[in-house]
Amino acid sequence: MPELDAWDEQLEVHKFEGEHYIKLVRRPPLPLVIPLLIGEAAHQLRSALDSMVYDLAVAEAKAAGHNTAASPFKGTQFLIEVDA
Repeated sequence: MPELDAWDEQLEVHKFEGEHYIKLVRRPPLPLVIPLLIGEAAHQLRSALDSMVYDLAVAEAKAAGHNTAASPFKGTQFLIEVDA
């Protein structure tokens, strides 16, 4: 059984001065750690934004004179949606 080639191969067709040229482009495979790092960064960013929104809700409640210890601010999360 032949060994699988993990390289990304793509044919590109170019037209130059009325003639067509075909080019085979070979790219090395993406290291598996790259998608993992991107996913982890996205997760950490979302967590940081959730925390920021919660802290903003607490600060706004304190500024309005509400007792923040009595209200847990459930439902505060990033993406902020405004009711129309």
